[in-house]
Amino acid sequence: MKPLRLIVSAFGPYADRCELDLTPFGGSGLFLVSGDTGAGKTALFDAITFALYGEATGTYRAPNMLRSDYADPAADTFVSLEFLHRGRRYTVTRSPEQLRAKRRGTGLTTVPGSAELLREPDPPVTGAKAVTAAVTDLLGIDCRQFCQISMIAQNDFARLLNASSADRSEILRRVFDTGSYQRLANTARTKATEAQNAVDRANAAVCQQLRSLLPVPGCPHTEELAEIQRSGDVYRAAQLPDWIGEMLDADADAAARCEEQITALDARIGEQNARLSAARDRAALLDSLARARARAAELTASRPAKEAAWKAVEARSGERDALALQLRTMAELAPRYETLRTLEQAAAAANRRVTDAQTALTAARQAAEAAAAERDRLEEQIRTCGAPQAELDTLEKTAELAAGQQASCEKLLADGAALADAYGQWQDFLAAYRAKQQTADRAAREADDQRRQLNAARAGLLAAELRDGEPCPVCGATDHPHPAAPVPSHLTEAACTAARQKADRLQREAGKAAEQSGAAKSAFTTRRESFYRDADAFLKRRARQYTGPAAAELEPDRLLEALRGQNARLKAGLQALEPRRRELRSRLEELDRLNRRRAALADELPRRTEAQETARTALEAARGESERTAARLEELRRGLTWPTAREMEQARAQTQAQYDALCGALDRTAEERRRFADAVTAAETEAATLADRAGNPDDRPDPEAMSRALTEQQQQRDALRSRAADLHHRLETNRAGVQALRRALSRADEARQQAAVMDCLSKTINGNLPQKQKLPFEQYVQSFYFDGVVAAANRRFTRMTGGQYTLRRRSGADIAGKTALELDVFDAYTGKTRPVASLSGGESFLAALSLALGISDTIQESAGGVTVDTLFVDEGFGTLDAEALQKAVDTLTALAGADKLVGIISHVEALQDRIPRQILVRKTRSGSTARVVLP
Repeated sequence: MKPLRLIVSAFGPYADRCELDLTPFGGSGLFLVSGDTGAGKTALFDAITFALYGEATGTYRAPNMLRSDYADPAADTFVSLEFLHRGRRYTVTRSPEQLRAKRRGTGLTTVPGSAELLREPDPPVTGAKAVTAAVTDLLGIDCRQFCQISMIAQNDFARLLNASSADRSEILRRVFDTGSYQRLANTARTKATEAQNAVDRANAAVCQQLRSLLPVPGCPHTEELAEIQRSGDVYRAAQLPDWIGEMLDADADAAARCEEQITALDARIGEQNARLSAARDRAALLDSLARARARAAELTASRPAKEAAWKAVEARSGERDALALQLRTMAELAPRYETLRTLEQAAAAANRRVTDAQTALTAARQAAEAAAAERDRLEEQIRTCGAPQAELDTLEKTAELAAGQQASCEKLLADGAALADAYGQWQDFLAAYRAKQQTADRAAREADDQRRQLNAARAGLLAAELRDGEPCPVCGATDHPHPAAPVPSHLTEAACTAARQKADRLQREAGKAAEQSGAAKSAFTTRRESFYRDADAFLKRRARQYTGPAAAELEPDRLLEALRGQNARLKAGLQALEPRRRELRSRLEELDRLNRRRAALADELPRRTEAQETARTALEAARGESERTAARLEELRRGLTWPTAREMEQARAQTQAQYDALCGALDRTAEERRRFADAVTAAETEAATLADRAGNPDDRPDPEAMSRALTEQQQQRDALRSRAADLHHRLETNRAGVQALRRALSRADEARQQAAVMDCLSKTINGNLPQKQKLPFEQYVQSFYFDGVVAAANRRFTRMTGGQYTLRRRSGADIAGKTALELDVFDAYTGKTRPVASLSGGESFLAALSLALGISDTIQESAGGVTVDTLFVDEGFGTLDAEALQKAVDTLTALAGADKLVGIISHVEALQDRIPRQILVRKTRSGSTARVVLP
């Protein structure tokens, strides 16, 4: 792939459209990409890489960061590359996703990325991913391989030359993508560890099953089982299944004997339970007979006392009749007492109305007197308040005038501070102008000196070619009495031109600084005149309070001090007015409140008088009604036994309670007599029935003795059941345990076999086999690649050093993974091998360049023999002396041959003289530019 034409627009440091026609380079040889540091030399290779693959060369350059910060907001960011590959022309155009100004309206819009590959006569390819895939298929390499092959980043490969073996391994892992071998080694190590962990878990499972087995006392191998359980020896556990079988047979026989004994005991316990139940039933029957006879005897003995009590209550039946007659009489008087209660309530209500009316009259009289007294006090307070509104208006006018003067004074103080700032800004611009003018003058003198030196050198060169009798090419004279002497100089026309351009640029900058200084001075003068004019007017308005010099007679500091004094006096005066303002406003609010209250009282006094007369009328009416109700009540009370209805009700309730209590006692006595007779009959009947069922009471059984015998039999059965349960538990546990043990032993054996295989594989891949070279598989692969790189590098390095040096990878039986990639250099002049770190700076550069070219060759071979037609070498030439620089250029020239382009990216001036075909990059304040320079 050879680039023919490159167009970049708003890309990286290039703000505008920049077009480079590379066809004059002829498709082979060297060309130089030169320019200032940071101008954008490497960005051209970034543009080529982005056009082909949609990526930049560095991981720190993301595609969304490629738009130029200098670009016009409406400009489109894109790269277009026309290139020649295998005799056929292609054009690829690509733009990243970007933010640019909208074509219509205002604001920004996000434009998605796009790509197109033209390949006449085939149809074009569109779409970012499709174009990248087509380019990869066309060139046979992807973006990473293209960057490694086509760009020799000298600093990266200098690190490869001087790196430690571990760091060199990391670089080669990235270059040759050997990380998969490292991941294989890590995976093998992980798998070996997991397999060993599986063995440990399997052994732990065997130990767990060992601990679950229960030894059988008296069996031949019980002690051996206990010893294996204590030691946890999993390798002796293979004998246990046979031993456990013997123990299981012994426990099964013992369990069968226990079951037979339990069955016999169950039969005897059932018979004993039946006898005990019958004995307890007869004993309970005899106890019930004794209790029934005792109850009948007790009832018979209590009959005389109860008869006497019952007769005493029954003798009060006449008293009950008298109480009933008295209750009937009270019932006949009840309507009269109800009327009496109604009149009593009416009399009480009339008395309350009299009291309420009298209270209302007193309150109305007091309210009227209080309103009149309050009216008199308000009149006196209103006279005392005077006229505060007029005083407040006068004070507000005074405060408004003072506040206006203070605001003017504050503004003048702010203008004074701004005046000081303007003066400081003028002085800063003035100092900047003087410094830039001095720099411009110095640069102009230096440019003139260089021009004079170059002219002197030119005169010497012309004088050296003059011959007597031949005309001078300058003046035409044939006589040359005083020819100019040759002047040694290293100056070039380009250097002199650059110096003059620099001087002109600095002079333009000084001119701009002078304009800025003049503008700052004019602004300061205008601001000063306005400040003094306003200050003079302010001080004249304060003539009564200010007696100092006029504003024009004072320096700015003295004037500001006078203004601050006036401002302080105005602030103090305004603060002194504030207490008087608050006092007047308070008096005004109080006067308003008093007037409103006086008006309210004027409306309220007639209502108070009217309320007093209404209360007096209501009192007279209430007194008349109360007197009439009292007369009727007195008339009704004549001829009644009890003076009030309440007393009659109390007497009636007391009589009713006595009557109810006596009736209840008579009823309870009749009921008790009946229940007592029933109880005697029931007790005698129960005793006779129980005597018939119980038989001879002297023949009493002994349930306690029978219960003790039954308990002993049950205890014997429980002991046998417990032993049988223990035997069954041990049987089940050992049966399950021996099965689980067999499975655990089988799994442990499989895990050990798998762990042995994985351990051997891990040690082989990671270089840890005993009695073998400690070289991991990845380092082995890297050594293979590195040997190819060193061999390719020596084809150039030995030639560039005149046959003195040869690079060698360190080898030997003691080489391990940490030292497998160590690099030495063989010195043919001394016949000794020494570390590459002993090379000088120039020699190190040549060695690093050779390594870089060797890596490029090796990558091309590993990519299927892909041929790279264009190669870029980035920086690193500044450390070379003239001879080493010439050797490097000769090597790159030979590398280019007749069919390859080699571009050197460097700012070294010596290369500009040696390589006439150039791409010149210039850095400006508005972005970088690039152009093709031909000899």
